[in-house]
Amino acid sequence: MILQIVLWILKIIGWILLAVLGLFVLAVCFVLFTPLRYKGEAGCQGKKETLWAQLQFSLLFRFAEGGVEYADGKTTWRLRVAWKQLQGAEAKQVMEETASVAESMAENAQTGVGIPEEKPMEKTEEPGGRRSEEWQKPSEEQGKSRKSAEKTHENSENREKPRKSPEKSFKKSAKKAEDEKRSFFERIEYTFQVFCDKMNVRIEKKEKIRSFLEDEIHHAAFLKAIQSLKRLVLRLKPTDFSGNVRFGFEDPAVTGKTLAVLSVTAPFFEGNLEVEPEFQEEILEGELLIAGKLTAWKFVALVLELFTDKNIRKTISHIKNFKL
Repeated sequence: MILQIVLWILKIIGWILLAVLGLFVLAVCFVLFTPLRYKGEAGCQGKKETLWAQLQFSLLFRFAEGGVEYADGKTTWRLRVAWKQLQGAEAKQVMEETASVAESMAENAQTGVGIPEEKPMEKTEEPGGRRSEEWQKPSEEQGKSRKSAEKTHENSENREKPRKSPEKSFKKSAKKAEDEKRSFFERIEYTFQVFCDKMNVRIEKKEKIRSFLEDEIHHAAFLKAIQSLKRLVLRLKPTDFSGNVRFGFEDPAVTGKTLAVLSVTAPFFEGNLEVEPEFQEEILEGELLIAGKLTAWKFVALVLELFTDKNIRKTISHIKNFKL
């Protein structure tokens, strides 16, 4: 009887663990294989002020969805998770209230509200409206006597000082010039030595980096990473992409450079994007549409593919221990 009860309890625990494990596997499958769907649109009617754009996304069969919109120079957003909905208006209102409080505090600080003003000290005068004669300027006779006393003192000091001979002064100036010349050449030699040391250090670092990149293991790891990233880009390619754009900048050179960049990316668009450059005026008009989906398993597959390669693992360990 006791054995049956124990087996029955173990059976219940096993079913509970199996249910928990099943829920965990189901959650992992939802996260890995449920796509994040997105759709973006943009357009312009010739001027920057007429530019508008919007981006919408949804996840887990619209269990969570949201969007961002830009129009008339303003950005709004919204987000909904299950029954809970958030909008950008609430956050914007809070930010405006905070900004108004900060502005009022700054104005109070500038105008000095609440700061007591210091009263200027009053000047006292003697009765009758005249100041005492003790604070008046010294008379002319006192100034002349003081100047004559200073001149006599300077003349006595000049007489007391011994005159230097011209030979001693010449030797001293020649010695000073020789010392300055020697210090000048020493500074040049020191600067040249420091420059050579820096160049040698840079050459050593360059050779070390070059040998690290030219290693066969590292080279194979870099090629593997590039190929995997290319495959990931192809997997993340939008399912729907179309648009026509007519653009032009104030400087025709900028227009030409932009056209060169777009021509490089043209193979990815497969003729779905029509571009018309305008070199005579500054203009931006057209419409764009992009839609697709992202799944987490593609990123997980990329990480597993990279870390299962032995060359990449060795390269990562070498990078951690690499020092210049």
